[in-house]
Parts: sequence; C-alpha cells; structure tokens
Amino acid sequence: MKRTDDNPNDIIRNDARQQFLHPKEELNVETAHINLRESCVFPYKEFMIKIMSYDQNPPHLHIISKGWDISYEIETGRELEIIARGSLNSVYKYISTNVNKWLDSRCALLPQITNRENATAQWAQIHDDITSNE
Repeated sequence: MKRTDDNPNDIIRNDARQQFLHPKEELNVETAHINLRESCVFPYKEFMIKIMSYDQNPPHLHIISKGWDISYEIETGRELEIIARGSLNSVYKYISTNVNKWLDSRCALLPQITNRENATAQWAQIHDDITSNE
C-alpha cells in the first residue's frame, strides 16, 4: 500500500489497481458531452461529441452516433480516424458533411463562443491537467 503525498489518509492499493487497469486507463478521463443542449446540427440525444484525455495530439474530438465513432481535428475539422463503423453510411455522410458547420456555430451552453473555441478550451483543460500531475 502507498499513501499519496496530497492526502496522507488516501491509501492506494497499487497492486490491485494494476491488475485491472490498462496503463492508459489510469488517467482515462473524457469530457461530458460537449454538445449538451445542442438541438441543431448534432442534437444531444442523437450524437455524443467527446474529448478523451488519453488521446494524443493533434487536438481532436470524437463524434459518436449509431455505431460510428469518428475523430476530427478541432482546428481544421479534418477527419483523422474512423474508430468504429456503424451500419448506416448515411450517418457517416451526415457527420462528415456537417462537422465544420457545427464547429463554426455558436455553443449551446456558452453562446458567446463557437463550438470550435469551446472544444479547443476543453482539450487544453483536460490535457493540461493530466500533464501537470505527472
């Protein structure tokens, strides 16, 4: 058992954690849906847009819907990778066609900024927090 420096009462059983966690998963954090309250381009109830802490540069987000998980670079909207393929090609086509429209539109939660600005800030926050703890 090991006590952390931050809180001497916090006991961590490293051996037990290592048995069940992949090394990457120890810091596996993802943002909440960054399209919360979205009702236009990528409605919240149909699409999940997330940023994962274990992802590497360039800064990107995942658009997930109906079996599809596609990553897009935040700055350019360029498709980076298809992580999972759904059965409906129309979903892929819709996502690909509208990703830049969504990135350039106003954020539903913070209408004073665009979704691109919000995603950039979320990426910086989630990745800076992890690197500062190493």
